[in-house]
Formats: sequence, structure tokens, C-alpha cells
Amino acid sequence: GAEEVGEEGDDGATVSRAVGDGKGSSLSTTCRTALVPLVVRALFGRLLLRSGRGSSKNQLAGKRATVLAALGALSPVELGTLVDLALAPFAHLEAALNSPASHPTAAEMEQEQEQDPELSAYDHAGASAELPHAALLALDGVPLTRRVGVARMLLDMLEHHGPKLRPHARRLARVSLSLLAHAANSLAAALPGAVDVSPLPPAVRRSTRAVSDTTAGREARTLALRLCVELMGSFSEEAAGGEGTVPSPWHDGVILCALPMLRALPTHYTQAISAPLSLLTAIASDAFLWPLLERPPLLHCTLSTLSAKKLSRPVADAILDAADALLDGKLDLTGAAAAQEEEETDDATRGRRDSLAAAARAAVAFAEGGGKRREVDPARAALPSPLGPHMGAFLGHLRTHLSSTLGGGAAAAAKAAKAGGRGAPPGGGRALALLCRMAPHVPDGEDCGALVALLLPWASPKAKAPQPLVERVLRVLAFLAPRAPQAGGVADALAAACGGLRSRGARGALVEVFCALALGRPELRLEHTARVLLGLGAHATDASSLGPAASALLGLHAEKQGDDESKAERAPKRRARLDELDFDARATALSLAADGEFLKVAGVRQLAPLLHALCAELLGASDDLSLRHAAGGSLARLVRHAAGRAAALAAASLPGAPPANPPATEGEIPGAWRALLLRTVLKTARVALRLPMESESLRHLFLGLLADALRADAALAPDLAVLTNSADREADWFDNMAHTQLHRRRRALARVQTHIRAGQLTAPSLQNVILPIALTYAMATGDSWQTVAEEAVRTLGAVAAALPWRGYSTLLRTLLKLADANPALEKRLLKAMCAVLQEFGHAPEVAEEVGGIEGAPAAAAAAVEGVVEASDDEDDEEEKEGEAEAE
Repeated sequence: GAEEVGEEGDDGATVSRAVGDGKGSSLSTTCRTALVPLVVRALFGRLLLRSGRGSSKNQLAGKRATVLAALGALSPVELGTLVDLALAPFAHLEAALNSPASHPTAAEMEQEQEQDPELSAYDHAGASAELPHAALLALDGVPLTRRVGVARMLLDMLEHHGPKLRPHARRLARVSLSLLAHAANSLAAALPGAVDVSPLPPAVRRSTRAVSDTTAGREARTLALRLCVELMGSFSEEAAGGEGTVPSPWHDGVILCALPMLRALPTHYTQAISAPLSLLTAIASDAFLWPLLERPPLLHCTLSTLSAKKLSRPVADAILDAADALLDGKLDLTGAAAAQEEEETDDATRGRRDSLAAAARAAVAFAEGGGKRREVDPARAALPSPLGPHMGAFLGHLRTHLSSTLGGGAAAAAKAAKAGGRGAPPGGGRALALLCRMAPHVPDGEDCGALVALLLPWASPKAKAPQPLVERVLRVLAFLAPRAPQAGGVADALAAACGGLRSRGARGALVEVFCALALGRPELRLEHTARVLLGLGAHATDASSLGPAASALLGLHAEKQGDDESKAERAPKRRARLDELDFDARATALSLAADGEFLKVAGVRQLAPLLHALCAELLGASDDLSLRHAAGGSLARLVRHAAGRAAALAAASLPGAPPANPPATEGEIPGAWRALLLRTVLKTARVALRLPMESESLRHLFLGLLADALRADAALAPDLAVLTNSADREADWFDNMAHTQLHRRRRALARVQTHIRAGQLTAPSLQNVILPIALTYAMATGDSWQTVAEEAVRTLGAVAAALPWRGYSTLLRTLLKLADANPALEKRLLKAMCAVLQEFGHAPEVAEEVGGIEGAPAAAAAAVEGVVEASDDEDDEEEKEGEAEAE
């Protein structure tokens, strides 16, 4: 039956019945002892024999998998027969390894004196003793294909039998190291100038026969290194000879033999996970092996691979996973961070750094975004991390990797975000996740500022990045921004995001950034702003998910874990009801937004986030009318303050004028206040004025805000300021347009036509303010709106006469689309088109396009309008007759 195993279609059931599991088998111990070696020997030929029609390498691998799975019930002692048979081709090698005379020769001892200073920490004598010259000469007599086949079989044995091979680990380790050293020396003899092949350190340099097939030689070296890596990860202590200490001579021998491959990682192994990279990941995942990373150049070569120009995502993720595992240990920062600590003698500064270190765990938990946290290995957490001395270099390589992956500006961020789909761009999400863990440990100054400058464009609304990615970036910035030199610039750049984020998690992370800036950088005076933003985004269930900075700002104590656990037990019954907006907190925040004491000292930086947030709050059209009115009132006070401050600073800058009260702060100029109003209120007003008739109250609110800004500072928009009248509010155009009496709105539309035809209003004001209002009222329905709609049609004609060609053609196409989409308003919209065509004033520019007929459009428009007016009169008579009959 054993002879039939491995044939096509056989699943190894015959061997399972013959061998059993040793416990449930009906064979006696004596019979089993005699039978198992026979079965193993009978099957072993199938592991290496390639026979039969259509045989291939894949079929041979399938046979090995079938046989090794069938032998999975053997005990570790019984597997000794399989190990003996597998290593039978290396009998001379093992004899040389076990010979008492296996010690370095005189020539080898002389070579060891030529050590590289970088490798002085390695045990060269011990590594050389692991590789006697006679042992490597014995491998010259084994064909290369046989060495490759045995290496593959040993890898399969480790995969299927794993811990059962522990008694044979030392034997397998010595053979694997010899295979690696022989393959490395054979390649070095064949390719002396190859970067990834030579030079080998003197301790492992031997005189062996040059390999004829370099491709097969590289494969043999890779397989031997993977075999050493598997043994190092599974039986590290046993492979070293049971010494119980790392590094051992065997570990040093593996690293020294793989040294050319390690040094070539940034140039030759960037597209797929290679054997030297697997060596690093195996060492990083096992705290027992961490001492191997404390010596150059293993960690340095691997981290520098992040700076490679063409780095595949699997390779980058493998390196970042290894770094993530190393961050589990205790970081002992050196270099810039240590020098900074020596310079910090101020108690307040030292206390801030101590509090940062104490909040590191809370920072990491918040940065992970509430997802399932990776469990930290206690063995790694108790040891110092080898990454500490390399933190500066690692940050530099990581910065280079992020720059090439994510780009450095909003445009590049937007392009990469679109390429990445709903998730993070390729290769960038893993690096950002790692930055979340590194953020509390990044030293202040240049490194911190460089990372902030790299990540900040991703939080900009212009980037239009996926919201999960924006949330991740903001969580990183929450711990980097307060310690960056450009902390004020971060607050200015993120102000626009206060009204542009859609997801709840991203908004919470943004609030955390402002809270962190308020606590970490008191000179920015952002505490009041952060409190208001925290209240505006408050939810009933947010108290337990606040970040450390927001919790500290509110005076919460996250360390009360007992209270949190007791709340968590009661939460499921009320979670569905409580997961809603906290209206009390939002109302309180709205009342604090325009606090008088705050406005006395607030500048552009302090008001910008609030203006963006309140504009977004109003456009969100909350169902609670009290919150909407409170937001409108607070926004109106902020707008009046900003516009008044701009006017006061402009007046104080005139020759002989008294200084502003309060005096201008450093860098405070009227242009900054006006630019803030243009970016917030005026920009939002352009959107609000285009809302349909159902949002009439919101449109009136923004008309009032625009009027308040123009009354306080006419220089904001001098042409629109002509329409205001502070002395006689009855004649104020903005007040009349928001009045409840419709006849006053009609008169206001008629009066603005005079200003338009006099050329007092510019094209931007017409397109952004007058045109949206006239177009909205032109589509109003109902008898009460009839006169207002007719006046709006005439206003559209006046506006069309003052528009440039692009705006004129856009208005005409808009009317055509609206007429097709609204059949009930087709007559009125046709009237509007006729009014627009009557004001056709671009004859010199368009005459050439239409064949030089300048008067035709006006004549055609007049004829069409006459027909429309006649049809309207007939319809009016029919409606009157119908009403009489109804009465």
C-alpha cells in the first residue's frame, strides 16, 4: 500500500491506516517500532522521485505534501528516520561537522584579522568554527539539483511537522548554515563583482567550487536562507545549540553569510518579499532574537529600503510590520531627543514632556481609531526596543516613503486619493497607521515639523481624500501638531476643514487637533475655540470616545477605568436612544461662540474655525429651529465683529488717525479679516442664495449676514455696499429683499435694475448675489408671487446686459434647461429668455460666428416676446372666465 502512495489520485489514506496515530492504532509497540521505519523508507523515494507521464515540479511538490501530511501522526522519535533519509546526501558534511578536528585553519584565522569595523561586534571566531572548511568541501561533491531538492523537502517538513522536529533542530540548523555558506561562496566565486553576492566577511569566506548555473545558485542560496529563517523563528534556542543566549555563533554565521543580500536590500529586493527581508521580520517578531538587531547592519539596511524609488506595497508593508512589532518594546530615544531632554531644564517644559509620556498609551489607543487593537506581546513590552537608536533615521526613511507614496500637496493628495478608491492610497495607509504609534515618540523640532508638513495637505478639503484616510491623518496630527514649529500654521490650515468634513470620526479627530493645540501651545489662544468646536460636535455617546486632549480640556479623567466598565455594562440598553446629538452641549457652545470677552481678544486665527463651523451648521439645515436661530445669531455677531475690526484697522492705518481700540496685534491687518469673511460668509452665501424656495428663511439669513458685513466694512464689496442704507433701513435693498411683504421685494428688484444699468455693480456681484435671487423668484409659483416673478424676469434681462459673454451664455443655457425640466413654468421662463435675448450686447464678438447678422437676434426676440405676451393675455381671459363660472 505504501508503494501506491503519491500516485495520481491517491490521498494518503493507505498510509494513515497503516501507521495510525500511535494511540488508537491496533498495532503493538513492537510491531509499530518495526513497521514505521519500513513505511517511511518505502515512501521516501516518492518525495524525490519525479516519474510518470506529465510529471513536473508542481506535481513533485504535491507528492511531498501528500506524503508528509500522511506522516503527520508520527512521533518526534519516529520522525528521526525521515530526517536521516533526508540528510543522507550530506553524510560527509555531517561527518566533517562532528569531527573533533573541525576548527578554523591558519589561513582562516588570518582572514579573520581583516574584519570590517562595522562588524566588530560579531563573534567571528565562533561563526568560523560553525563552518569548517572540510565541511564545505564535502558539499562540492553533492550536485546542485540535489542540494536544492533537499532544501525544498526540509522546508516542507518544517511546514507540516513543525514542533515535532525540535529534537532534530540543532542538526538541521548546522546543515542549513553549511548549505547557506556553500551557496554564498560558490556564487561569490562565480560572480565576484555582483553587489548582492560579494564580498563575504572573512569569517565565512571559504574556497569552494564556483557554481556553473548562477540562477540555480541564487535559488539554492535563497532556499538555504529561508530554511535558516524558519529554524530561527521556530527553534531559535535549540538551533544555537541550547546555549540559551542570543546572539550565538550560529546566529552570527547566518547573518554574516547573508550580509551581501542584506546590503543589497534597497536596490535588488524591492519588488517581492525576499529571504533577507523574511530574516528581519522573523527576528522582529521574536523578542528573544532582538539582540541580533542591536548590531549593524541588519536593521539599518532594512529601514533604508523604505527610501527606495520603486518599492512594492508588500515589501513596504512587511518592513512597517516589523517596525510595528519593534515599537512594542521600551523606546530609549537617543540623538536629537536626548539632546533636547538635556537642554530642557525648565520645570514647565519638563512637566509637559512627562505628561506626554504618561499619555502615550491613551494617545496610541485614540490614534487607532477605535478599531480592534493588536495585542502587545508581553515579552516584547518588557525589553528595550532596538528601534530606539535608529528612530531618527527611521523617521527620515519613512518621510521619504510617504512623500513618494502620498505626494506633498493638496493636488497630489487628491490624485492619489482618487487612485486609491474608498480606502487609503496604495502603500500609504499602513505607513499612516504606524505613524499613529510613533507620534508620541517623535522628537520635537525638525522631524516633527517635517512630518506635519507632509501630512497636512491630506486634511485639506481641496484634497477630497476618503474620509477614513482624513480621520487617520488628523489623529496623527493631534499628537504631532502641538510639538511642531508650525503649530499656528496647522490651526490656520485646518480652519477650513471645520466645515468640510462629512464623517463623524473625522470631525471628532479634527476637534482633538484643536484641543491638543489649545493645551500644548497656550500662546495660540485656542482654548475658547476648542471648547466651542467640542460642544458643536458633541454627541450623547462621545464622552467615552474623546481623545486625551479633549478629555483634559473638559476636565474628564480617563483613568477611571472602573467607572467606564460599569457604564459599559449598562450602555447596551440605552445606546440606541443616546446615540444622537447632545442638544444641550450644542446650545451652550453656540452661546459661547460670540462671547463678548472672547471677542475682545480674538483674532483671525481664533475666529476662522468658528466661522467655518457655524456656516456649515446653518447649511446643514438642522431640524431644531432653536439651534438654527442660535447659530444664526452667533454667526451674525461674529460677522459684525470681523467686519468692524477690518474697518477699524483700515481707518487706524490712515495718516494722523488714532490707533484702533483694542490695538492691533502683531501681523493683524485689515486684509486678513476681509479674506476671512470672503472665505467663509460670502462663499457660503453664494451657496445659500441658490437654494430653492423651500429654504427661504435660510436665504434671508445669509442676506442679512451679507448686509451686516457690508454696513460695517464697505470696502469688503464696494459695489454691493451701495445697496445698503444704514440711515434709512426702509430704503436698504437687503432689508427689503428679506421683508415679509412681497411688494417690498418687488420694488427692491425694480430699484436694483437702476443700479445695474448704471454700471454700479460688477460682474462677480451680479453672478453671485443678484442673479441667484432673480432666478429663484422667477421660478416662484402661486398667485401671490406673480408680480414678484415678473419683476424678477425683467431683472434677469438687466443682469444679462451687464454680464460678460461667458456668463451671458451660461445664463441662457440655464434658462433652456429649466424650461425643459419645468413644463408648468415654460411660458415664464420663455419670457425670461426673450428678456435676455433683448439685451444681447455682444454683437462685435458674436457677429462673426452667426454670419454677421447683428439685428436678427433682437428682432427675433421681439417677435417671440409678442407671441408670448398675446398667449399670456388669452390665458388670463380664460382663467377669469373659469373663475366666474366657479363662483
